[in-house]
This record gives sequence, C-alpha cells and structure tokens, in this order.
Amino acid sequence: MADRYRNLPRRSSAQAAELVWTLNILSLRLSDLDRREEAVAPAEEAVALARTLADTASDADVAPLIASLNGLAGRLGNLGRWEEALAAAQEAVTLARGLADTDTDIHLPDLVGSLNTLSDRLADLGRREEALAAAEEAVRLRRRAKGGTPSDIRQFARTLTVYSDRLWALGRQNEAMEATMETGRLYLSRRAADTDIPTDAGTGTDDRVLHHPGYIAALNDFATKAAAMGRVDIALSVTEQVVRISRDMAKALPDAYLPQLAESLGRLAWPLEDLGRPDEALAASEEAVSIVRGLVAVHPEAHLLELYGCLSTVAAQYAALGRREEALANSAEGVRVLRGLAAAYPDVHQRHLATGLLTLATRLVALGREEQALAATEEAVRIRRALVSSAAPGDHLSDLASGLVSLGLRLGKAGRPEAAHAATEEAVALYRALAETDPDTHLPKLATGMYALSRSLEALRRWDEALAAVKEAFRLRPELASYDLAASRQKTAGRRAFE
Repeated sequence: MADRYRNLPRRSSAQAAELVWTLNILSLRLSDLDRREEAVAPAEEAVALARTLADTASDADVAPLIASLNGLAGRLGNLGRWEEALAAAQEAVTLARGLADTDTDIHLPDLVGSLNTLSDRLADLGRREEALAAAEEAVRLRRRAKGGTPSDIRQFARTLTVYSDRLWALGRQNEAMEATMETGRLYLSRRAADTDIPTDAGTGTDDRVLHHPGYIAALNDFATKAAAMGRVDIALSVTEQVVRISRDMAKALPDAYLPQLAESLGRLAWPLEDLGRPDEALAASEEAVSIVRGLVAVHPEAHLLELYGCLSTVAAQYAALGRREEALANSAEGVRVLRGLAAAYPDVHQRHLATGLLTLATRLVALGREEQALAATEEAVRIRRALVSSAAPGDHLSDLASGLVSLGLRLGKAGRPEAAHAATEEAVALYRALAETDPDTHLPKLATGMYALSRSLEALRRWDEALAAVKEAFRLRPELASYDLAASRQKTAGRRAFE
C-alpha cells in the first residue's frame, strides 16, 4: 500500500495524507511485532511527509503531523532514545495547542492524545512530577469536552489510565486506584461499546461492553495495582471475573478471544500463587500453554513469542514445586521456540534468546548440570555482546552486565576464578557507567555486581579488595548485608557439621 503511493509521479494532498496514514500504520504494526528498529523508518518518513503537508498552513494538514510525531515518539521511546522521543512529543503538543485554540470542539482530542504521549515520554525520563502535570491537564480537558461518542469515551479511558499510572509512580496509590475504577465505570456506562462486537456473540447487546478490550484492560490494571497494595484477594476476584468473561467470549468467537483467554489465565496464576495455591496456579498456566499451542498451529508468527512466555511461566512454577525435570523440559522447549524466531528475525529475537538461555542455565544448575549451564550462559553473553555492537547499544548494556554477572558465577563454580573475576569486573564497570546517567535504575544493580565481585576476589584470596567491594555493595543496598549474614551462617554451620 505504501509503495503504491510512493511510486506516483505526482501526489495530490489527499494521496500524500493517505501515504502518511499508511506509513504510521506500518510503523505501528512493526512495533506490535517487536520489530523496533524497523518501525522507526516508516514513522520518520511519515513525519517528513506530514511536515510538507503542514507547510500549507491548513488546519487539516497539521493534524497528520501531530499524529505522526506522536507515533514517532512512541517508536523512539521503544528504542530507549528518550530525549528524541520527548522532543517529538513536545512538538506534537505545541502544534495541537495551536489547533485547539482555533477550534476546541474539533481538535481537543489531538491535544489530549498528545498530552498523554508527552506524559509517557516524561515518565520514561524519570521526570515524574512533570509527567503527572501533563496527565492532569489531559484529564481536565477531557472532562470539559462535549464529545460523548464511543471514540471520545475510549480516549477518556486511555487518559485516565495514563493519569493512574502517573499517580501510582508517585506513591499516590489510593488516587491511582480511583482513577482506574473510573476507567471501568466509563465502560460500564455502555457508551464505549464497539459496534464490531456482535450482538449475537452469546451475551446480548447490554453485555457487549463487558467484553470490550478496554474494559478488560481496566480490570487487569485494577487487579495488578490491588496486588501491589497487598490486596491479593481483590486481585484474584477481579482476575477470575476477567477469565469468566474471556472464556464466555472465546466460546462464541474463538479466533478473536482465545488469545485474551490465554492471557487472562496467565494473569490468574499470579494471585493464586501469592495466596498459597500453587497447584491451581499451575493448572491455569498449563491451560494457557494448551490454548497458545493451538493458536501457534494456525498462526505461528503471531503467537510463538507468547508460547515462549507461557512455557517460561510454567517452568518457573514447576521449579517452585520442586519438579525440576519438568521445569527444565519447559525451559528447553522455550529456548527451541526462541531459536526458531531468532533465525527468522535475528534483530528482534536475539535478545529474547539470550534471556531464555540464562533461564535455561538456572534450570540446568538445579539438576547439577553445571557444564551445560556454563555453555548456555556463555552463548547468552556472546549474543548480548553482539547486540551491544548493534545500532542501539544503549538498549543492551544493562542486559550484557547482568549476563556477565551470571557468567562470573558459572565460571567460579567451574573452578576458573580468574575468568570469573574478569567477567564480574567487566559487569561492574558497565553498571557504574549506567548508574551515572540513571542512578535510580542501575545503582541497585551495581550493588549486586559489587557483591558478586567481592566473592570473585575472595576466590582469588584478595581479601582487602573483597572487603572494600562488599562494603560498597552494602552501602548501596543495605538489605544485602542480611543476606550475606544468613549465607555466612549457613556456611559456618556446614563446616561445623564436618568438624
């Protein structure tokens, strides 16, 4: 579709606007497939073409530029290009304000949507107060708006979700929960129902809104926040409601709603585990795996990554239940799935493969298969090194550092203390550099790296350096001290048993 318009010898304004729209859709679809780098090019092309349209100074020709800038901000944000993403979002807000000043009724949705994007990008940069201010303005504007169409209500729901997330990030949990509940009430008002949900889908017209993806998303958000506040019982009740709704719709429209049922079953496992019901949690996760296997048989590219996620969850549950062989089998299958995806789309799935290999190494260690665990870890580190050398290294430096910490641990157990120390020392250097630009995220990781470094120095009998490293680790993360004390007591008890 995009090439059809690109290849026209001369394009009308309408055809150029159609090309902008097509490019933005292409960028979004690539992003949905996690093809992040590829998604940027069409978004940038859409912005460049939309700027040409905007030069006509017509209001109608500025709106595509606003939409394109918001899309580009999202794509850049996905790659960790935070400052560029913020600049695009800020420009979109400036343009949208100008349009809203000329005709508020028509162009207010452009401004509200742009403020939502701006809030997200500010949050990415840790500018939480500014992110909240943008979200609050969006909510105020949306409340004053006259529009009451399903599209207006859905945008209001999206705005409240952004607002809830900003409040939550600032520790204002009760207000965040109230905003999430208001989102659900919007859908229950019946005004946001989509006409593309058939009235004969098994529940009748009045219940269509209960099956709207936005309502389901609001319930899931509420359950997640309730669990984080320690109200796991509420989280379980809400998630069970989502499962019932999803199961109902999947019976009537399996192609459309089986993915939602699988996701809701995966979410159901979390509160069940927290409430000490691991067998029920495992049953829910196993049903999710079964559903996704069926989806993969029909549309493999769309659901293989989802299958890996389900297999990883089941593997972790088996491991928690002490069923180590089954845990390993599911992790190994997950890695095979990722190898196939990485072979087809290396730019997208190599990072997933590295993560899967590190998880597989953990399962192998639990069964005493140290050599295989070391081989899997070494492969994961090689992949992450290659990713750091790619076009967007900033995305992968933290991943490489964590892989190196794991590699140091494996090498130490393999009786290779010098190599173990080298790997851990490199990880610490990476974490130090990352912590300079983002201390909130990376200082705790640096502490973990310093603790691992102290152990590698102990193995080399470099006692003074080991002591300095562990002191720094405890200063950065005091809770490590209690862990270290417990581990030391365990070692002492072990030694005494043989004295």
